[in-house]
Amino acid sequence: MFFTRRKKLPPLAASTPIDQREEAAYVLLEEARLRCERLRETTGAEMARRTLDVLHRELGMAGFCASARLDSQRRQNALQLAHRQLDQARTALPDLGRLLGLVERAEQAIQACLIAPGFSDHTHEAHIHLIAARELLRAAAGQRRHLDTQVTNGARRPLNA
Repeated sequence: MFFTRRKKLPPLAASTPIDQREEAAYVLLEEARLRCERLRETTGAEMARRTLDVLHRELGMAGFCASARLDSQRRQNALQLAHRQLDQARTALPDLGRLLGLVERAEQAIQACLIAPGFSDHTHEAHIHLIAARELLRAAAGQRRHLDTQVTNGARRPLNA
């Protein structure tokens, strides 16, 4: 089988509806990636850290693909916006539930790009990475809930209660 190299799409200089949607999705993806980074820094367990490494990579690839058509200045501005949003939420402790909510919002933003006329195959690739990230995060959150509970006299209760 022979594969042809995909044409590189020119950056979208003018603001178009699809461009605005991709930029909004990129901001959410970068914020999720940055939150994952923060969570990874505070995690002590080796298995959890490896899971967060994979999650970080998937979110990074999704952001990279989603921003493929943005020019560098708009990408920089969107990244700064994601950093500001993260700094505003600095008081809240990072946890898997909040990260999952952010990933699901990012997925909705990417899906809005997919149904718009003129979306690129980069958007489709971003969606694939985002699905992988979401499923990994759901599995990690489910495993965390399982580890945070114990059976005491037949009743399940949180360990930290």
